[in-house]
Amino acid sequence: RHGCRWFYHTHPPGEREAGEHGHFHLFFDKKRFARSGTRPLAGPPGGASSGADVVHLIAIAIDLQGLPMRLFTVNRWVTDEWLYPADAIVQRLIRFDLTAATGDPLVNRWLQAAVRFFRPEIETALHARDRAIAEQAAKPGLFEARDVEVMSAIEIDINQAAAEAS
Repeated sequence: RHGCRWFYHTHPPGEREAGEHGHFHLFFDKKRFARSGTRPLAGPPGGASSGADVVHLIAIAIDLQGLPMRLFTVNRWVTDEWLYPADAIVQRLIRFDLTAATGDPLVNRWLQAAVRFFRPEIETALHARDRAIAEQAAKPGLFEARDVEVMSAIEIDINQAAAEAS
């Protein structure tokens, strides 16, 4: 109903970061960006008729104890997304709403709270992603380059963040 969704997955042990169990990918539906006039940086190679019609907000890596450990952004091909500039996504963070999403309501509430709690770090990760894109702009086919998966990453410590917030 609110145009937001998520999925969680894990990679085989040899293909994930040390100490990571898996990660959540968080998305907005592309239609939430269509009326803004903001143009995407990239979209699926087939255009509007292909892809998932989503905009990747952030991924939240979860450690083996179930705590968030890292935020990261991915290249366009990883989630088959419409890749929008950081500022366009940051404007919509306050509207990330999973109250009507399918899945476990407790997970939905936790993810929604995580987006609000880690908003400054999410903004930093998104802007770092845009800087990485600018630095690699000369690379042919950057957004489909299979050797470029993670565009930016920020280590997080929920205990430290909670202490700083209080």
